[in-house]
Amino acid sequence: MGWNTTLKPAPESFEMLSTGVMDGTFFPDESVASFKLSMVKHATTFPGGLYNTSFVFMMNEGKYNALSAQDKAVIDKLSGETAARIFGEGWDRVDAASRELQKTQGVTRIVADAAFVQAVKDKQAGLETKWAEAAQAKGLKDPKAVLAEFRAEIAKVK
Repeated sequence: MGWNTTLKPAPESFEMLSTGVMDGTFFPDESVASFKLSMVKHATTFPGGLYNTSFVFMMNEGKYNALSAQDKAVIDKLSGETAARIFGEGWDRVDAASRELQKTQGVTRIVADAAFVQAVKDKQAGLETKWAEAAQAKGLKDPKAVLAEFRAEIAKVK
């Protein structure tokens, strides 16, 4: 997009925004409250979001196999989509609470217009092509199909 991008840990955002080192950041709504970003006065909501973060909970296969059938059943029941929904609903709640806080802080909120959304999609297409080429070079047979499947899964829960 032609922006000067600074990659820093999220907790450093308060100092960087409050001192003018950065003019803005990409964050979910909850971050305004979580990181006490009281200096934020403008927010743009991008339909569908601008990034995705994945969280993974893993267990050593040997340890899992050593568990009792009852313990495995509990883990299996509460992991996967069930855990994702529980965490997602929690984030939705804290996002909503942060939006209410933003109202009291006088944050002006807008939704990105169609021209901006298209400009991002145009830039994103080039990044996706580079990713697909790199992924294919590493052995992924059809990276574009993987991306299409990912988007189809997202569409199912919207």
